[in-house]
Amino acid sequence: MTDNDYQESVYTEEIEDLVHEILRRMNKPYPQDITDQVFLAIERDSNKLKRYKIFAGQDIATANSWIGRVVKEYTGLKVKGTCTDPKSTLIKTYSILGR
Repeated sequence: MTDNDYQESVYTEEIEDLVHEILRRMNKPYPQDITDQVFLAIERDSNKLKRYKIFAGQDIATANSWIGRVVKEYTGLKVKGTCTDPKSTLIKTYSILGR
């Protein structure tokens, strides 16, 4: 196998760990836009952003949905609505979460 045949990959466990790391550093109670905040944290850190882009590959919608689900499960919050105007440029919408 040549260097050209090698493709870097990031596994779901790595992204889950990355999301958990971000969430552990955030103050509780979590804001309703916690999902947007996680994506902002990813986009503002070049290493996290690189890992995200490798993970997402050609299927950004599925990757973003999966990350949103990880946020929801980790926080234990429920979906209260949908925001169509996120601050993060990585997403087009996100679920508003709350108790």
